[in-house]
Amino acid sequence: MMMIHNSKYSDLTEKDLFMCILGYETRSWYLLSRNFTTRNKENTLIFNLETHENAPSIIKKVKNKQIKIIESAYNGIQSVKTHLIEFIKKHSCENEELNIHIDYSSMPRSWYCSLPFILSDISSEEKSLYFWYVAGTYPYTYNDYPTAGIDSISVFSGLSLPTVDKRRFHVIGLGYDDIRTETMISIIEPESLISCYAYNPFNTETKEGVCKANKNIMSRSLFTVALQTDNFCGLVDNLCELAINLMQNGQVIVVPDGPKPLIMAMSLIPDIIKKAEITCLHISRNSSHFSKINVTPRKDEIYGFKII
Repeated sequence: MMMIHNSKYSDLTEKDLFMCILGYETRSWYLLSRNFTTRNKENTLIFNLETHENAPSIIKKVKNKQIKIIESAYNGIQSVKTHLIEFIKKHSCENEELNIHIDYSSMPRSWYCSLPFILSDISSEEKSLYFWYVAGTYPYTYNDYPTAGIDSISVFSGLSLPTVDKRRFHVIGLGYDDIRTETMISIIEPESLISCYAYNPFNTETKEGVCKANKNIMSRSLFTVALQTDNFCGLVDNLCELAINLMQNGQVIVVPDGPKPLIMAMSLIPDIIKKAEITCLHISRNSSHFSKINVTPRKDEIYGFKII
């Protein structure tokens, strides 16, 4: 069984394995830069999706240390899985006790939501698996946030949607992109809508912005659940409790969106509960309309959890 615990960030040592991704957000290399003195070609695995205009300097430093950068694709989770497992197993043979750290701050959701399941068999008391999220500052306010639209809908976890005639509760995550959320709702046509959002308790602007952006959606919901991004175990526990209570009266369809910790937690719920009455849907962004937003790191806001 997957055991999840909150973790407090501390800088890495040379014995720690680290995996990250370089992307269009400057926060994508924040943890790499912060721990650069302890990084080398043996303890670091880097994937590259896109090169931000400010990235060449960090890429040059990485190459000077002979750390390999693996060119990747958004739908390349299988390749990521292969490289990551080989990387971990190689070092597991050399060191029975090691920690594996993954920075998912700028990863595609098809990657970071899959990794806990892919790597759960590797983690143990001797091999803790850490996931880190660097909170970011967006260049847009809630009322001018560029919409990404939607592309496809797929079942991410849980069983396929049952055909049994039962009441269905849709639990939808909220972010700044209310136009995308409204489109999702119009396609799904939920019978009973529950909305949830996650916010930084030390920054009231994030909470106020999400509430203002989604005022109409929240008014149409049966109720809204507010959760804190700095408490991943709290996210998971509250969402599990919500789903179990709703399942007493019907089926639960989880539709993750919003900040990555919320998306991650929502995506884990069906596999934690393991009941036929709950399913998680992933709705991908429309790549032709998606704006690549440069999210800069909030240096004192690093949230994490570990799986053992």
